[in-house]
Amino acid sequence: TTSPTPPPIPCKEGWTAWINHNNPSSGTGDREQLTVAEKLQLCSGGNFTQIECHVVDGDIPSYSSGEVAECSVDRGFTCNNADNFPIPCSDYKARFYCKCPATTAQPTGTQALHGGTTKPVTDSGRPVSSTTSNTPPPIPCKAGWTPWINHNNPSSGTSDREQLTVAEKLQLCSGGNFTQIECHVVDGDIPSYSSGEVAECSVDRGFTCNNADNFPIPCSDYKARFFCQCPVTTAGPTGTQALHGGTTKPVVTDSSGRPISSTTQTPPPHKICKTGFTDWINRDRPESGNGDHEALTDAEKVDRCPGGSMTRVECYAEAGDIPSYSSGEVLTCDAATGLTCNNADNFPVTCTDYKIRYYCQCPDNGSGATTNAPTVKTTSTLTTQAPQCQTQWSSWINTDNPTSEGMEYEHWTAVQKLQFCPGGTVDKIECVTVDGDIPSYSSGEMLTCYPDSGLVCRNADNFPVDCQDYKIRYHCQCASAPVKPGGNSRTTSSPNQSGTSTEPATHIPTVCKAPMGMQSNQIRDEMITASSFRDGNSSPEKARLNTNGFWMPATDSKTEYLQIDFLQQAYLTGISTQGRADAPSYVTSYKLQFSNDGINWNTYRENNAEKIFSGNFDSSTPVTYYFTSPLHAQYLRILPQTWQGKIALRVEVIGCPVTYPTTTPPPTPKPTTVAVTPALKPGVTSTIRDSCIEYDTWVNVGHNTPGSSGDIEPIAKVKELSHTCQNPLRIQCQTVGGVDYDQTGQIVTCNLWEGLTCNNMDQFDPTGCLDYRVRLGCLKKTPECVPPTPNTNLHKTDAPALNPHVMPCFEGLDTSQCPNCTGGLYCDGLHCVKKADCTCQYKNKIIMKTDIVTTDTCETCQCYSGELRCVPKSCPACASGETKVVNMTTCSCSCKSCDANQFRCGNGQCISSSSRCDGVIDCDNDEVGCLVQPHFTPPMIPTLSPQAGSHAPPNHQTTPFHDGHVAITHTKHPVCRPRWSDWMNTHHPGDPGSTGDHEPSAAEFAANYHFCNGGNITKVECYSVSMEAPAESSGEILVCTPSKGLVCDDSDNFPIPCGDYKIRYYCDSISTPGVSPLTTPAPKPSCDSIHCQSLVKPPLMPGEMAHVVKTTDGCCDKYEVVCKPETCAVQPPTCSPPQVMRNSNPGACCPTFKCECPLACPMLVKPSCPTGKIPVVIDTSCNCSTYMCLIPVPHQGPQLCWYKYSNGTSLSFQVNQSWTDGACRSCQCHGLSGGVETVCHTERCSACPLGTTVDHSDSSSCCGTCQQTGCVVDGHTYRDGEALPNPMKCYKKICSASTSEFIIRETQITCPKDNLPSCTGKSLEYDSSGCCPTCVITPTSSSLVNTCTTCQPVPQFDSPSLTIGYFSVVEGNSTTCQNKEPLPDLKQCSGHCESRATYTAVMQGFDSNCQCCQPSRTVTRTAVLTCSDGSTRSRSYSVPEACGCSACSGTT
Repeated sequence: TTSPTPPPIPCKEGWTAWINHNNPSSGTGDREQLTVAEKLQLCSGGNFTQIECHVVDGDIPSYSSGEVAECSVDRGFTCNNADNFPIPCSDYKARFYCKCPATTAQPTGTQALHGGTTKPVTDSGRPVSSTTSNTPPPIPCKAGWTPWINHNNPSSGTSDREQLTVAEKLQLCSGGNFTQIECHVVDGDIPSYSSGEVAECSVDRGFTCNNADNFPIPCSDYKARFFCQCPVTTAGPTGTQALHGGTTKPVVTDSSGRPISSTTQTPPPHKICKTGFTDWINRDRPESGNGDHEALTDAEKVDRCPGGSMTRVECYAEAGDIPSYSSGEVLTCDAATGLTCNNADNFPVTCTDYKIRYYCQCPDNGSGATTNAPTVKTTSTLTTQAPQCQTQWSSWINTDNPTSEGMEYEHWTAVQKLQFCPGGTVDKIECVTVDGDIPSYSSGEMLTCYPDSGLVCRNADNFPVDCQDYKIRYHCQCASAPVKPGGNSRTTSSPNQSGTSTEPATHIPTVCKAPMGMQSNQIRDEMITASSFRDGNSSPEKARLNTNGFWMPATDSKTEYLQIDFLQQAYLTGISTQGRADAPSYVTSYKLQFSNDGINWNTYRENNAEKIFSGNFDSSTPVTYYFTSPLHAQYLRILPQTWQGKIALRVEVIGCPVTYPTTTPPPTPKPTTVAVTPALKPGVTSTIRDSCIEYDTWVNVGHNTPGSSGDIEPIAKVKELSHTCQNPLRIQCQTVGGVDYDQTGQIVTCNLWEGLTCNNMDQFDPTGCLDYRVRLGCLKKTPECVPPTPNTNLHKTDAPALNPHVMPCFEGLDTSQCPNCTGGLYCDGLHCVKKADCTCQYKNKIIMKTDIVTTDTCETCQCYSGELRCVPKSCPACASGETKVVNMTTCSCSCKSCDANQFRCGNGQCISSSSRCDGVIDCDNDEVGCLVQPHFTPPMIPTLSPQAGSHAPPNHQTTPFHDGHVAITHTKHPVCRPRWSDWMNTHHPGDPGSTGDHEPSAAEFAANYHFCNGGNITKVECYSVSMEAPAESSGEILVCTPSKGLVCDDSDNFPIPCGDYKIRYYCDSISTPGVSPLTTPAPKPSCDSIHCQSLVKPPLMPGEMAHVVKTTDGCCDKYEVVCKPETCAVQPPTCSPPQVMRNSNPGACCPTFKCECPLACPMLVKPSCPTGKIPVVIDTSCNCSTYMCLIPVPHQGPQLCWYKYSNGTSLSFQVNQSWTDGACRSCQCHGLSGGVETVCHTERCSACPLGTTVDHSDSSSCCGTCQQTGCVVDGHTYRDGEALPNPMKCYKKICSASTSEFIIRETQITCPKDNLPSCTGKSLEYDSSGCCPTCVITPTSSSLVNTCTTCQPVPQFDSPSLTIGYFSVVEGNSTTCQNKEPLPDLKQCSGHCESRATYTAVMQGFDSNCQCCQPSRTVTRTAVLTCSDGSTRSRSYSVPEACGCSACSGTT
């Protein structure tokens, strides 16, 4: 019998149902794949083009699960438990997308395989096919780009290969040819030539990236797409018809597979020499052999250049079109031998894939003129006119919004730019907000706007406010092309787009805006290190500005950094950055860290927040930033935060130049011929990725038992008990409960050279150390983790061998005793070994493989494959209030507290108190909260020797600082340059025998310190060290003049001793014969007697700027504060009705707005509601009401208003009846046509101001009254009796409650006077506060003299200007009233009076006769106080007109 043929299954395009065949708990992982039957059933005749893989629990995409897994169309979904140890894979589900053919469905399944309708016939039980051939119709050729393909993933094998199968080629480009290819990284859509990885992307071979070529970093995951070019003429038979011959003539193709026209019986054309370059040639690949060799044979040269000669050759990398001389690889490129690049010469990185082309020079200059050339008949083809370039702006582009993926990203791809600007250059971009058309640089948001990368604004960078929605447009600039009508000629999008330097603050001297030596190599290679680097071509010492090198870390991570050690503390004022010169890779933002010891690091901050610097917008333009104040540091780190392509960096540091100390160079090795191999140096870490570390079993030998000192896991014992790992690269320490040691809060050390140590004495927990365990990690012996051994069976080429004898284990090795090592082996000095068995060198000492050495900088390094891989010294956290300290001799860690004369930084670091608020940044917070901002005075700057090629004579003298003005010098007589001296503090009030503080006069200063030779000291500044303020603001009685220096006597300030002061002088130049005078004029004679106050920069509010102006007499400088509202970044809030926007800081330069309730609720306006609805009053915010249209509820019976009270009770009311609900709410029932309405009004209460609270004692009052609760100062409320901060030493401020208000009282600290012992010397001694004496000076009999005549009225202050603000009263909550004018008659009685106590026998005790200087006649004066609200007050005070000695009042 003949079986009926089953009908074909129709193809159904779309997503399949989710499949979940497997569960990870039942095996070694989770695999979700379709069977052959399922593929035939679900997509008969079609192709699966997409796949989705999700976690079953939560429906989370696989790429967001954080697990190591593969999800591809070809292989389905795979997740291995071993790859995710110790946590097994989640349970996944998958579904596939079926793409059906666009044309009429062809026969599918088994039917299609046999080509038509099949009649099954049996012959003795064996099926026999009798087939009538039905040739399927040809698949039409479709020109254009194919969809992206991503068949492979590098994490699942040794490479990533993206190639089309034969079926895919036939399906996607039937009858055509693939002419172009694009290869991009999946994550970030980065072109392969910008990824920084060794990879190949060619039309013929597709995309290939081998993990071994990029060791130790595996390849990224790539996708590829191809461009199909269809024939212009009528297509011949394709598909199966073409395969079987059909009725077509054989198709002739060229070397690339493209069909060419052929004619019958046409003789070959005569070869014509044509001057110019040949086509590119790329026949070899470096991974297919031992390198890359590209060359034409002699016959090919004659064929391509008949009658001429190949005069030169060009060699370029296939990926990125990078010239071979810029690749950094060892190779040869010449016209005779072509290109030769040997993998062994460039180990551990294999050669790049190269292409070459030759230049043919013809005898007749390539005119191509010839005679009797046979005519060739060709088929004409259609040509398409190239699009014309037009100089114009594009339309606005807004394809993204800030709610998608946490950022706003507006850009065009390279293809879109090429279509918009064919033949021209996209040279400009404009970025504005969608709402308001505000330019991006005026929006106040942190973003980038560049022509190459478009607009990028990340919500995280602007937290807590998300980015605004932006639109952009591009500008096309054609070569000498007219501007399209209607084009906008407005340019620039961002200030940094055209300018690449952020100007520094004007107080940074010119001498300190000089390069520190990166570009000039004065900063030596060993001073530059990094967290990691990719290979020898991208090591940290190559990160020099304006050079061909660059630094590229092993991984693109925010934890990577480039570090510069200046070998001593230096003053740094700015930084310049660039990207990679030969590829579009650069850093777009970064942070800076600085340190003085390499242990305690500070992050550079501005406006009390970590500063994120905007980096580069292309690879070549340097971008420079200056700091707000100079950094004083030895180490500087640059930490990239965002980047374009790959992290690539070139830098120059700006500051005050220094001469770097040098060390004794190591002995020069014996000369020998060695290969040029990149080598790591000590101090640089070549990172090994975590996936290449295999951890051993946990070890726990030590326990914190009674009587033990803690928990110790010695490294030797841990190695002994480990099963396999004896040469560890990593160590993990955690509690037996699985908590990492650095998360426990205990002081624990964990490293490879000691193991784990936890001492009970170091812990704050009385129970001591927790129980810890340790395990070791070693390198996996897998191909992707172990570097490949190079093969020396290279091509035979005419290129000279660079290293014919030996390959040393490390650069500088003495190879005189080495045998000839072949087969890819290296010499360790005596023997031929594998690369993995190579030794290392540190400071002329040989380090055996896997051995550990500690460097001079306390880094711990391990020898691996001839390279020292180092980790910096790390110390456990210290207790609160302590800082980490490393003994650089023993490399041991300890903790210490700051001394009394030190300032503790935010990171715990201790610095000198004199460094606090000195205008130089020494740590993260030493310049925060300063009352004054002194100008930076640079150190003595050494004049550096000229660089090679300079014609300037050497100069080794020390040059004082100059501020950019021309200083004229004389060849014989020194000339003083106008400048301030350094601050000096030679005496201290607490020194033994001291009676106060005395600093040297100008004459003493000049003589002792050789200052101002040839000039005049004209100015002096005295500054309080303890109060951090100018001396004249200290409130102490002192003298500060050039003739006397600083003089402060304790006796003049009794009972409070003098503070500690520092002093500096200003040297002004004088004219010298033969020397032109300086441009600064001498002071006018009328100003000689004027004493100018110190120039102290006032604190500034947002929008304010301070500039220096002359005083009215023209003698002194002073600061004047002006408001620059255009600099304010005002962002008004969006207020919801009935709230209104109000200015919360009236009178300030930059207004701050906030939403507040209105003083009165808006008037109710009844709306016109649609049919079926009625207006109903409802409550809104601010205790206001508004109308809303609602559907009425039908009522039965009489018209009543129902109301639900706040206590839950419901009552009904008649029309026009009123009622109240508490003290604040009143309601009334209104009658309407067809219904009733309840109208309520709620009284709105204003919030009480700061320092007051609401008093609800009156139950009939809705809002109550605001009662004062304390004194309000600087936004803080102080209660009755609470002390306020007071900068005045030995005085205290207290908030005091009176009958009607709170006032601030300032009183002097009361010191005990009774029963004080006699002082041992002639100086008073004081307690720890420095305010109260602890002894009294016993007067001699000669001093007991009646001095009543000295008792007289004297001024209370040295200068009337100091009496300004003497009377200060705080009224109400925040109103402050002070006298704004001096009080010239404010006097006091001062002088000595006789007092004595005599013993009498009658009284059996002492008869006291105490005389005090007291007012005998006074007069009343009145002072006018001006208040902060503009009002005035009068204050009466008494002034003594006469004084005399009279009996003292009070206790004696």
